[in-house]
Amino acid sequence: MPVRPMLFAVAVAFATAPVQAADRDNPEYQNWSRFKAGTAVTLRSVTDSDGQKSTMDVTTTLVDVGPEKLTLDMTSVSKAGEQEFKSPPYRREVPRRVPDVPLKLADGVTPKGRPGDPLGTADEGTEQVTVPAGAFATKWTLSRSSAYGSDIESKSWICDDVPGRAVRSESRVVTEKTATAKRSVAVTTMELVEVKQP
Repeated sequence: MPVRPMLFAVAVAFATAPVQAADRDNPEYQNWSRFKAGTAVTLRSVTDSDGQKSTMDVTTTLVDVGPEKLTLDMTSVSKAGEQEFKSPPYRREVPRRVPDVPLKLADGVTPKGRPGDPLGTADEGTEQVTVPAGAFATKWTLSRSSAYGSDIESKSWICDDVPGRAVRSESRVVTEKTATAKRSVAVTTMELVEVKQP
């Protein structure tokens, strides 16, 4: 996956929530706007795909906060084997309000879980979690889905007191053997490794 779409995927992984209102407050704006400009968080993801390991550090920095939007800069450093790739800053704006557009799964994606729960939610709860950046009281969600011949299970831990809310995530993607490809398993773990506040 190219670096820029990967950065966007990391950003929205924890920021999205079920959309139910006509025009609602954006939870991502609500979270980040509590912090001062210059606040930064770094998330580290480690992926093991059939024995091939890679890492990516994504740093998100709050540039400024306005009454109707805020600005975030994202950079990443990824490593695979002996190779290292650094991305240029990717700037995006986060609006204070978002329109009522119900979340929809992409074509070919089938949620697995309790009927009526968002994005195939299978379970949820609370947990005290310790990561390199510290210990946090979190809310977690477990979801399961199928997409294009792969079974996907993901668990995310979030904390509203953390800029960006992301504390930890685990995902496992299993693709069964086909006539043209062998069975594959990819496991990705992401953790909050640093929080900097001015």
